[in-house]
Amino acid sequence: TSDLIALIPYWAVQGLIHVEEIPKSGLFNSSDMKIRKLKNLSSNAAGYEQSIFRGLFTGSIGTVLISNLRNKFYIYKNSAEEDLKRQAQKYYVPESKKVMKTMLKICVALGVIFGALFLFIWGPLASVSAVVICVFLAFMTVFLEKKNNEGNAIYSELKGFKHFIEIAEIDRIKMLLDEDPKYFEKTMSYALAFGMLEKWAKHFDALNVAEPIWYSGATNRAFGVYAFSRSFNSNLSHAQSNLVSMPSSSSSGGSSFSGGGSSGGGFGGGGGGSW
Repeated sequence: TSDLIALIPYWAVQGLIHVEEIPKSGLFNSSDMKIRKLKNLSSNAAGYEQSIFRGLFTGSIGTVLISNLRNKFYIYKNSAEEDLKRQAQKYYVPESKKVMKTMLKICVALGVIFGALFLFIWGPLASVSAVVICVFLAFMTVFLEKKNNEGNAIYSELKGFKHFIEIAEIDRIKMLLDEDPKYFEKTMSYALAFGMLEKWAKHFDALNVAEPIWYSGATNRAFGVYAFSRSFNSNLSHAQSNLVSMPSSSSSGGSSFSGGGSSGGGFGGGGGGSW
């Protein structure tokens, strides 16, 4: 989920959208988020970007309240998810995926066969043990899918940036800001995808970094970038629940995003290029 939700600040930094926090209107209501389109998305953008952008601004709509997308947006979300999975495959060795699928089928078959056989010969406990072992082996098959050289390079870069968020020293942050005053804005989408936005913002809070101009919120700008990040993060959490919701009558197959493990290259690996 975080990979696709992180497109919102990613686009905002490019000047494509403006984000506004709408304070909650009642005791039991949550805050909302208004997104205004400033420019069209490039026709060269990835398919998953186009799906999400098209879902936000359907037809000629230029401004959207996220709450109005509840039980509607999931169609575009599903399309973006599938495209993201397809694009991620170029970072993996094709043969390893075939081996993984084959071994998974074998583990499932063995679980069924040995579960029934052990139940007949040794009883329920042996049968359950056999099934548990086969389930464990099936789970382990995910490690048979191997990244290619390009995938490993991008994964290493993203992993390195995630580690940098953890250990960043204020002197190094100052140097990066001197080189690019918008460094925080340009990297926050990656921190958001990692689930570390507030931690990342805290490094900048003592440096008088102003909150982005593309965001209008309830927080006072004088409170700093950390206060902005907490507000923005909270609002995105509420927005996410609307963006992934679907009518109860729909099939459960699209009820959630898949994990972001294979989509690390989705933003091109550029977030770590300057740290």
